[in-house]
Amino acid sequence: MPSDAAALACQARISGVTPRPLKPPRTVPATFLDDKEPEWRFKKSPRVTLAAWLTAADNPFFARAAVNRLWGFVFGVGIVDPVDDFHEQNRPSHPELLGLLAKAFVDSGYDVKFLL
Repeated sequence: MPSDAAALACQARISGVTPRPLKPPRTVPATFLDDKEPEWRFKKSPRVTLAAWLTAADNPFFARAAVNRLWGFVFGVGIVDPVDDFHEQNRPSHPELLGLLAKAFVDSGYDVKFLL
């Protein structure tokens, strides 16, 4: 009985397609949204590294997105609407409010009950 590779090569020759050697997959170095490279730690889960970056005091993305999502959940519409569409052309309706709530959220240690 022929091996899978031999069967695949035979099938490729019958169909007129010349099999190409497989290339190893290209790897791309991981970066966060602010173009910082993760500091991987030996024998630590990548989730720990991601959580540390998400909750870092200098990360402007997470607190604003979390506050906006909670605002949208409570009031039916986010300060940025739709709630998951943050970009330059979709500005917040009240940027000062979003900034103050995000800062208070960070200062509270990301306590959702504090926001609600």
